[in-house]
This record gives sequence, C-alpha cells and structure tokens, in this order.
Amino acid sequence: MGAPEFVANLEFARHKAWRVAGQMKYITDKAKFGMKGEELAALFRKAANELLSAGRLLTYEANDLPGFIVNDKDKKTAEGKGRGDEDRRLRPSKL
Repeated sequence: MGAPEFVANLEFARHKAWRVAGQMKYITDKAKFGMKGEELAALFRKAANELLSAGRLLTYEANDLPGFIVNDKDKKTAEGKGRGDEDRRLRPSKL
C-alpha cells in the first residue's frame, strides 16, 4: 500500500517546486548578459509548463499513467477495452 494521498500530493508538489526553483536559480546564477529575450522566455515557459502540468495532475484534470495496449486481434486484450483507452478521471483511493 502506498502513502496516503495527502502525503503523496505534498511530496509531489515539493519535488516540482524544487525542480522549478532550480530552473529559476539557473537564470539568477548562470544566465549571461546578452541572452536573447526568446531564450529567457523559453526558460520561463518550460518552468511554467511544468507547474501547470503538475497542477492538472494534482486536481485529476490529467493523468500520466500509461494506458493499456489493446490488440483487437487477440481475444484477451480485445476484451480489455475500457480499462484505459477512454478518457476517465482517476479517483483517489479512500483510506
């Protein structure tokens, strides 16, 4: 059994915050004068996209779990349709 949801959520959020903090630290400590605005904007977009993606995962608007492979020619996997190939919201487990 895994960690309770409230623990896992906070640890996931801390990890993402740590990653983005590292990206911002790169800008404050390593970025050179003369960098083009497009380069700096790309760094900000990368960090922003990581945060937005993490937010969608935490609110179950998205999931990053691998789906099931369904082989229509194989009876076992063909009968498995509906286990991951449709757009379903993942529900957190109840403790």
